[in-house]
Amino acid sequence: MIKLKPMKIKKGLKKLIKVLFILSVIGMFVGLTVLLIIIAQGGQVTPQGIEKTGNIRLYVEPSRDINVFVNGEKVRLNDKRIENLKKGEYEIIIEKEGYSPWAKTVVVEEGIVKELYATLFPAELQLEQITTTDIDQAFFSQDGNFVVYVVKNAAVEENGIWKLKLTQNTLSFVNNRPDKIYEIDERLATLLDEDYTIDISLNNTKFVLSTPTAQWIYSMDKGTQPINMLAIERVGFMAEQYTWFEEGDSLILEKDKTIYEYEIAENIAKIIYQFTNTEPIYAVNGRSLIFYANNLYYKYQNSQKELLQTNVKSILPKAEKLWLSSHDDNLLYVQSNSELYFIDLKRSIHKIGAYELLELAPGGRGALLLDPATNIISLFGNEFIPAKNQIDTNIIILNENFDSTEQSYKWASDSSHVIYREDNKIYLIDLYGANSYKILESQQLDKPSYQLIKEASEFIVLLSDSMKDDSSNLHKIALRK
Repeated sequence: MIKLKPMKIKKGLKKLIKVLFILSVIGMFVGLTVLLIIIAQGGQVTPQGIEKTGNIRLYVEPSRDINVFVNGEKVRLNDKRIENLKKGEYEIIIEKEGYSPWAKTVVVEEGIVKELYATLFPAELQLEQITTTDIDQAFFSQDGNFVVYVVKNAAVEENGIWKLKLTQNTLSFVNNRPDKIYEIDERLATLLDEDYTIDISLNNTKFVLSTPTAQWIYSMDKGTQPINMLAIERVGFMAEQYTWFEEGDSLILEKDKTIYEYEIAENIAKIIYQFTNTEPIYAVNGRSLIFYANNLYYKYQNSQKELLQTNVKSILPKAEKLWLSSHDDNLLYVQSNSELYFIDLKRSIHKIGAYELLELAPGGRGALLLDPATNIISLFGNEFIPAKNQIDTNIIILNENFDSTEQSYKWASDSSHVIYREDNKIYLIDLYGANSYKILESQQLDKPSYQLIKEASEFIVLLSDSMKDDSSNLHKIALRK
């Protein structure tokens, strides 16, 4: 009996060693995983231990043969990253031969990977004419893929409403010719003699031709007749305001403090809500409508109205104005008591400050603001950062002492640039770096019709043919080599 005890002890020791080995392997694996996470988030291993730093990840277009400088010193990128930056402020400059430099001051935080997007433009830009007729007015689709223009004082075969598809490097008349979609008949001639605008639907299948006395819906395909007169035939009114809905199958109309959904195919206007004590407060994107009435928020979608659902624990602010992201029904801007709020209905409310929202970016995550000192502000980002458990916003002063009589700002279709016009000059402002590029200076810039087309590849502008000639044509400026 006595001789068996050492054997039991030996077996117990082996079992203990095995358990300790398994635990040590698990510990090493967990430790290595934690270490890799720390390094991925900007941590740096030093003789003194792990030092928390931050990383910057760069997305540059064009990306080849670029030089990157941090506080004046050239650095090498590791998988698009500038690594091991201590907490603080850094000046990032990106250069490429033949291109204008890109610069931005960045605040680096411990454990955070900051993402930067930079578009480099050629230092020398060329202007090229792409139409050869007398254009009266030109109107661009919201996504920058189409331009619809009116010719009414040229030769008979040239007069009409035309469309041209705008895609990267395809503005040649060999592969992509302008398409006349409507001849100018007696009705159309009467409309075009008035002050008119053309609003293209979100899916680029229709447009509304609007004048002070009429609103007609037309197809973007060839035709001789409009689809119908906007709501007048069936319900007997002209809309005070209208917004494209269901991507282009219907519109939201406002008349006498009442909002309607107007179904184009059925030519029917259905009442959504009738406001009594206040002016209508609502916001629309291609799929949804959100409105505020009697201290409650409602959502209207697929012909159904219901209370707005939210995971936000705080009470939503009382609304005076609303804006809804075009890409995400959960992202909402609210003006309340002279304060602007950004609301992510799934997460939280972010108070931006005492700003007036002028225009929401097509992508819905940026906005042009006006502060009490009449400075034009760009708000860009509104990304939720899990590591900080908060919404990250990027606010940049674009211009001090804005003068609306001499200056104008509007979002480009890519939502990453603002087009700034001052007298006869046009600038592109890069929202990630606040870099300003003068892309055009012309005395023939008499009609403010212009757009940066998809992926910031080309800039399209309507210019007079000469200082003495009233005729105008579309021109392009290539922004990619």
